[in-house]
Amino acid sequence: MTDYIPPFPKIELTPEEQARYDRNVTSFLCDAVAEYSTQSGHTNEDAWIHVRRRKQLSIYKSVYGTRDSQVTLFKGSGLIHGPLEDVMDGLYCDTTDDLRACKTLLKYKLVDGSIMNVTEGRSPEAPYRFAGIKWFAAKAAWGLSKHRDVLAYERMGTTTDANGNELAYHVLHSIDHPDWPIDAIKGIKREHQVTCFLYRSHDDTHVECFIWSTVYNLDSVAQRLAEYVVAGTLLNVVGCVNSARAKKYSLLMKHAQHNKWPASSLCHICYGRSFMSTNRPCAGCFQSVCKSCSDYRFIFHVDAKTGRPHQQRFCKLCINNTVIIDSLNFEASIKKARDQNADTDTEVEPPLPPFRSPYQTIEQKMPSSERSFTVVSSDSEDGSEVAALPMTESGLSHFDLGVVEGAPVEELDNLAISMYSEADYHPAAPRMPRYGRTSHSDKDGFLSDLYSLSRSKIHG
Repeated sequence: MTDYIPPFPKIELTPEEQARYDRNVTSFLCDAVAEYSTQSGHTNEDAWIHVRRRKQLSIYKSVYGTRDSQVTLFKGSGLIHGPLEDVMDGLYCDTTDDLRACKTLLKYKLVDGSIMNVTEGRSPEAPYRFAGIKWFAAKAAWGLSKHRDVLAYERMGTTTDANGNELAYHVLHSIDHPDWPIDAIKGIKREHQVTCFLYRSHDDTHVECFIWSTVYNLDSVAQRLAEYVVAGTLLNVVGCVNSARAKKYSLLMKHAQHNKWPASSLCHICYGRSFMSTNRPCAGCFQSVCKSCSDYRFIFHVDAKTGRPHQQRFCKLCINNTVIIDSLNFEASIKKARDQNADTDTEVEPPLPPFRSPYQTIEQKMPSSERSFTVVSSDSEDGSEVAALPMTESGLSHFDLGVVEGAPVEELDNLAISMYSEADYHPAAPRMPRYGRTSHSDKDGFLSDLYSLSRSKIHG
């Protein structure tokens, strides 16, 4: 249990302090880049002991250690699923609220955190750049020791290795500062560490990650347990893409047009009605969506009471958009798309007419060609034809819209000849090809019942 947390200060760095912190970060970054450049893709098991693994990222501890016996050296290598832009965007935070949301989404058992200094921030020319001082405290694993906090000078940016490969880096260097001393909060132990994360695009869907970290004064009583806990903290970086997606969902909600789409009982993705539950508006586009075509996703906001990230319900199209849109141009692209459609989205007509009993007598129109892709809507009041639904729009290719190609069923057309043997019986003219289910409104077998009803009238 921690005591009262005093108000967080705003630390002002002198030019001398800023230069000293930058020199320390640069020195450690050079060591990490040099170690990364000498890697051959395999870890020497004689020099490194595997400690922990999460997904495709592993952490190792040095067997030989360092010159200082109180320092433990860790190394990590592996892959993170996602683009480099999402990796860096998920780690970037320059406000206290963003820091708390970021650490929570990265699975830290956060007690509290604060941005105490921002010297440099991102810009369109340098979207990954950051320099400042951050403080955050986390709960101890399994309650076996005191909570731990870190006061670190942090830098983010890009660099190149010895082979000319461009790398993105994220360095946290522990510092001591009189404005926020070690004993600022009783019940919390200050941890000293220096960690460098290097990222390089591996392919379109993966980022190569390299970790170089030194931790001071690990608990000597439970050394193996302390190493396991530190490795788990380093492995939290695998959640950075989820943090970036949460930012995108929050941006979707920020730019959503609340009153643009009128209330509708139809899902705007599958065009189906929900009889067991009520369709709800998507938090990202505010169009009506059913339960099957939507899902809950975390947004970049933490509940102050529970300390957990909020969740909102988004349609599958909005979920797909957060994956394919570049995070750096996400906000501008959303604004542009919605500005272009502002004049055309004022009125939305339901794509399918209201439901009607399948046993009402109607005169159904048939397609003019056996190979036609036209969809005949049996729900229409006048039996009108509905044009085939497009499948080429972004995101729609993943959903079954019920458009099928015509396929004649000759066995059923010859059924009447085998059932009647009277010489004076003349079977009905061959029927046009039957079509499979043409829309999601035929889930209960509408066309099948209609076909059976028509055959019963023909054959008595």
